[in-house]
Amino acid sequence: MATKFSVYADGSSGGNSTGAIGWGWVVLQDDQVLCAGSGGAPVGTNNVAELMGAREGLRALLGHPAFEAMKGKVYSIELVSDSQYVLGLANGAFSATKNAALANHVREICAKAIVATRWVRGHNGHPINEMCDKLAKHGKYQFQPKKPSNRGASRRYRRKTLDKKPEEP
Repeated sequence: MATKFSVYADGSSGGNSTGAIGWGWVVLQDDQVLCAGSGGAPVGTNNVAELMGAREGLRALLGHPAFEAMKGKVYSIELVSDSQYVLGLANGAFSATKNAALANHVREICAKAIVATRWVRGHNGHPINEMCDKLAKHGKYQFQPKKPSNRGASRRYRRKTLDKKPEEP
């Protein structure tokens, strides 16, 4: 039986092109996790995040010792994503008008390695896709500005105000 490699990928953004983005990927060999990872950038779009997840996951697979040991053996590779945009660019069904260099790189990897594509519905309880989503959010949060904590500030203000003695006339 041929060995099956699956690369699951996901991206995360704040919904606009001015915020942080993150991506995550999980590589399986015969349904067992082989490796996983995430990354992020301070600014980008969701499409860039989705493409980065696919590219980095494919690169992780192709450089992994378990994959390199398969030279001369029969195997299959599939790219799995909840992004039809990424899958269409990966399998050649879509042409990139934006993010062309990144999209072309993903397409080249897929063509060279003979990668099949498979869509899964996002945020629908698929365990590996949900793992990718968490990794992507982790990558994004590394680049989001930290919000200062105001916890207790209003309580301290009230306490100071109440503790003041009223001024005598």
